[in-house]
Amino acid sequence: MRTFGSFCNLAVFKIITLCIVFYISCGNKISSEKDYGRNWKNCQKFKGMSLPSWLKGELSSQRFLNALDELRSLGLNSVAIVITLYQDGLTSSHIIKTENTPDEFEVELALSEAKKRGFCVMLKPHIDPIPLTYRGLISPQDIKTWKEDYFRFMLSYAEIAERYKAEIFSVGTELEYISTSYPEVFIEFIEKVRKIFSGKLIYSANFTEYKKVSFWKELDFVGIDAYFSLCSEGEVPEKSKIKARWESIIREIRDFAGEKEVVFTELGYLSRRGTCARPWDYTLNSERDEDEQAMLYESAIEFAFPHIKGIFWWEWEFYRDDVDKLGYTPRGKKAEEKIRKW
Repeated sequence: MRTFGSFCNLAVFKIITLCIVFYISCGNKISSEKDYGRNWKNCQKFKGMSLPSWLKGELSSQRFLNALDELRSLGLNSVAIVITLYQDGLTSSHIIKTENTPDEFEVELALSEAKKRGFCVMLKPHIDPIPLTYRGLISPQDIKTWKEDYFRFMLSYAEIAERYKAEIFSVGTELEYISTSYPEVFIEFIEKVRKIFSGKLIYSANFTEYKKVSFWKELDFVGIDAYFSLCSEGEVPEKSKIKARWESIIREIRDFAGEKEVVFTELGYLSRRGTCARPWDYTLNSERDEDEQAMLYESAIEFAFPHIKGIFWWEWEFYRDDVDKLGYTPRGKKAEEKIRKW
């Protein structure tokens, strides 16, 4: 799930970039693995939040640092740093960085600052088609060429994740067509990543996809972007019914995963009426409803979280000055208080 922030002012971005480059060149290098180890002791369960970036300059901004501090004050122990690469349409065989893709030094800075604050970190690169649609439909005309691009970009991120001792690296997100049609691509990729990255590996499967993935045994966790429907269309959410629905979902997941631990690599709800039935639908057009969002947060914490390794909520909108009153972010809403109690 994603939304796009507004474009940053180019002049401001250049100033920020020059300042950071100057900071690094003067000997105050970004902290690396010499400073921070992996923080498993404090992350027996992941109480996490996703911090996505779709513009250069965001991960090196003061707003990002403020967001990390806000999340610590809420009591969260984990963050997912989400960065996006692109391709031209669903069938392109080439993956590209655009002017919206954060530079690598920004990714390094983001990991360093998160580790400095004691977070467990998941680095979670995404591939999105242009124009934007569900990435699970990506079906390259030439899978060999696409694979070469994917390996090149993703292995460079795996190297960064190792350098800054990220706890988890996501080898892919919601690439449903490729994961089911070409599982050998991921099996080969996982083998290569293991030679670079010594932390835990996960694949972030869409909730419609996870049972079709055949390479879970190669990974450390089963990852699910868990936008399961919890209500019928038009139904007024009732906690007792949501509890029964979560119990059924968790039973299915546990039966499927067996002994392997499960992480909800994404889970979120709009502050709109009807998000209970369609939590994946970021285009949902209905009236504002913070109460429904807050109830769904509370229900996931009570009925799902005890049975899995952790949750990374989608998302904390650090990249905009105002709060998206209808969007996924719990920031400044009733759902934020559910997180604080968690």
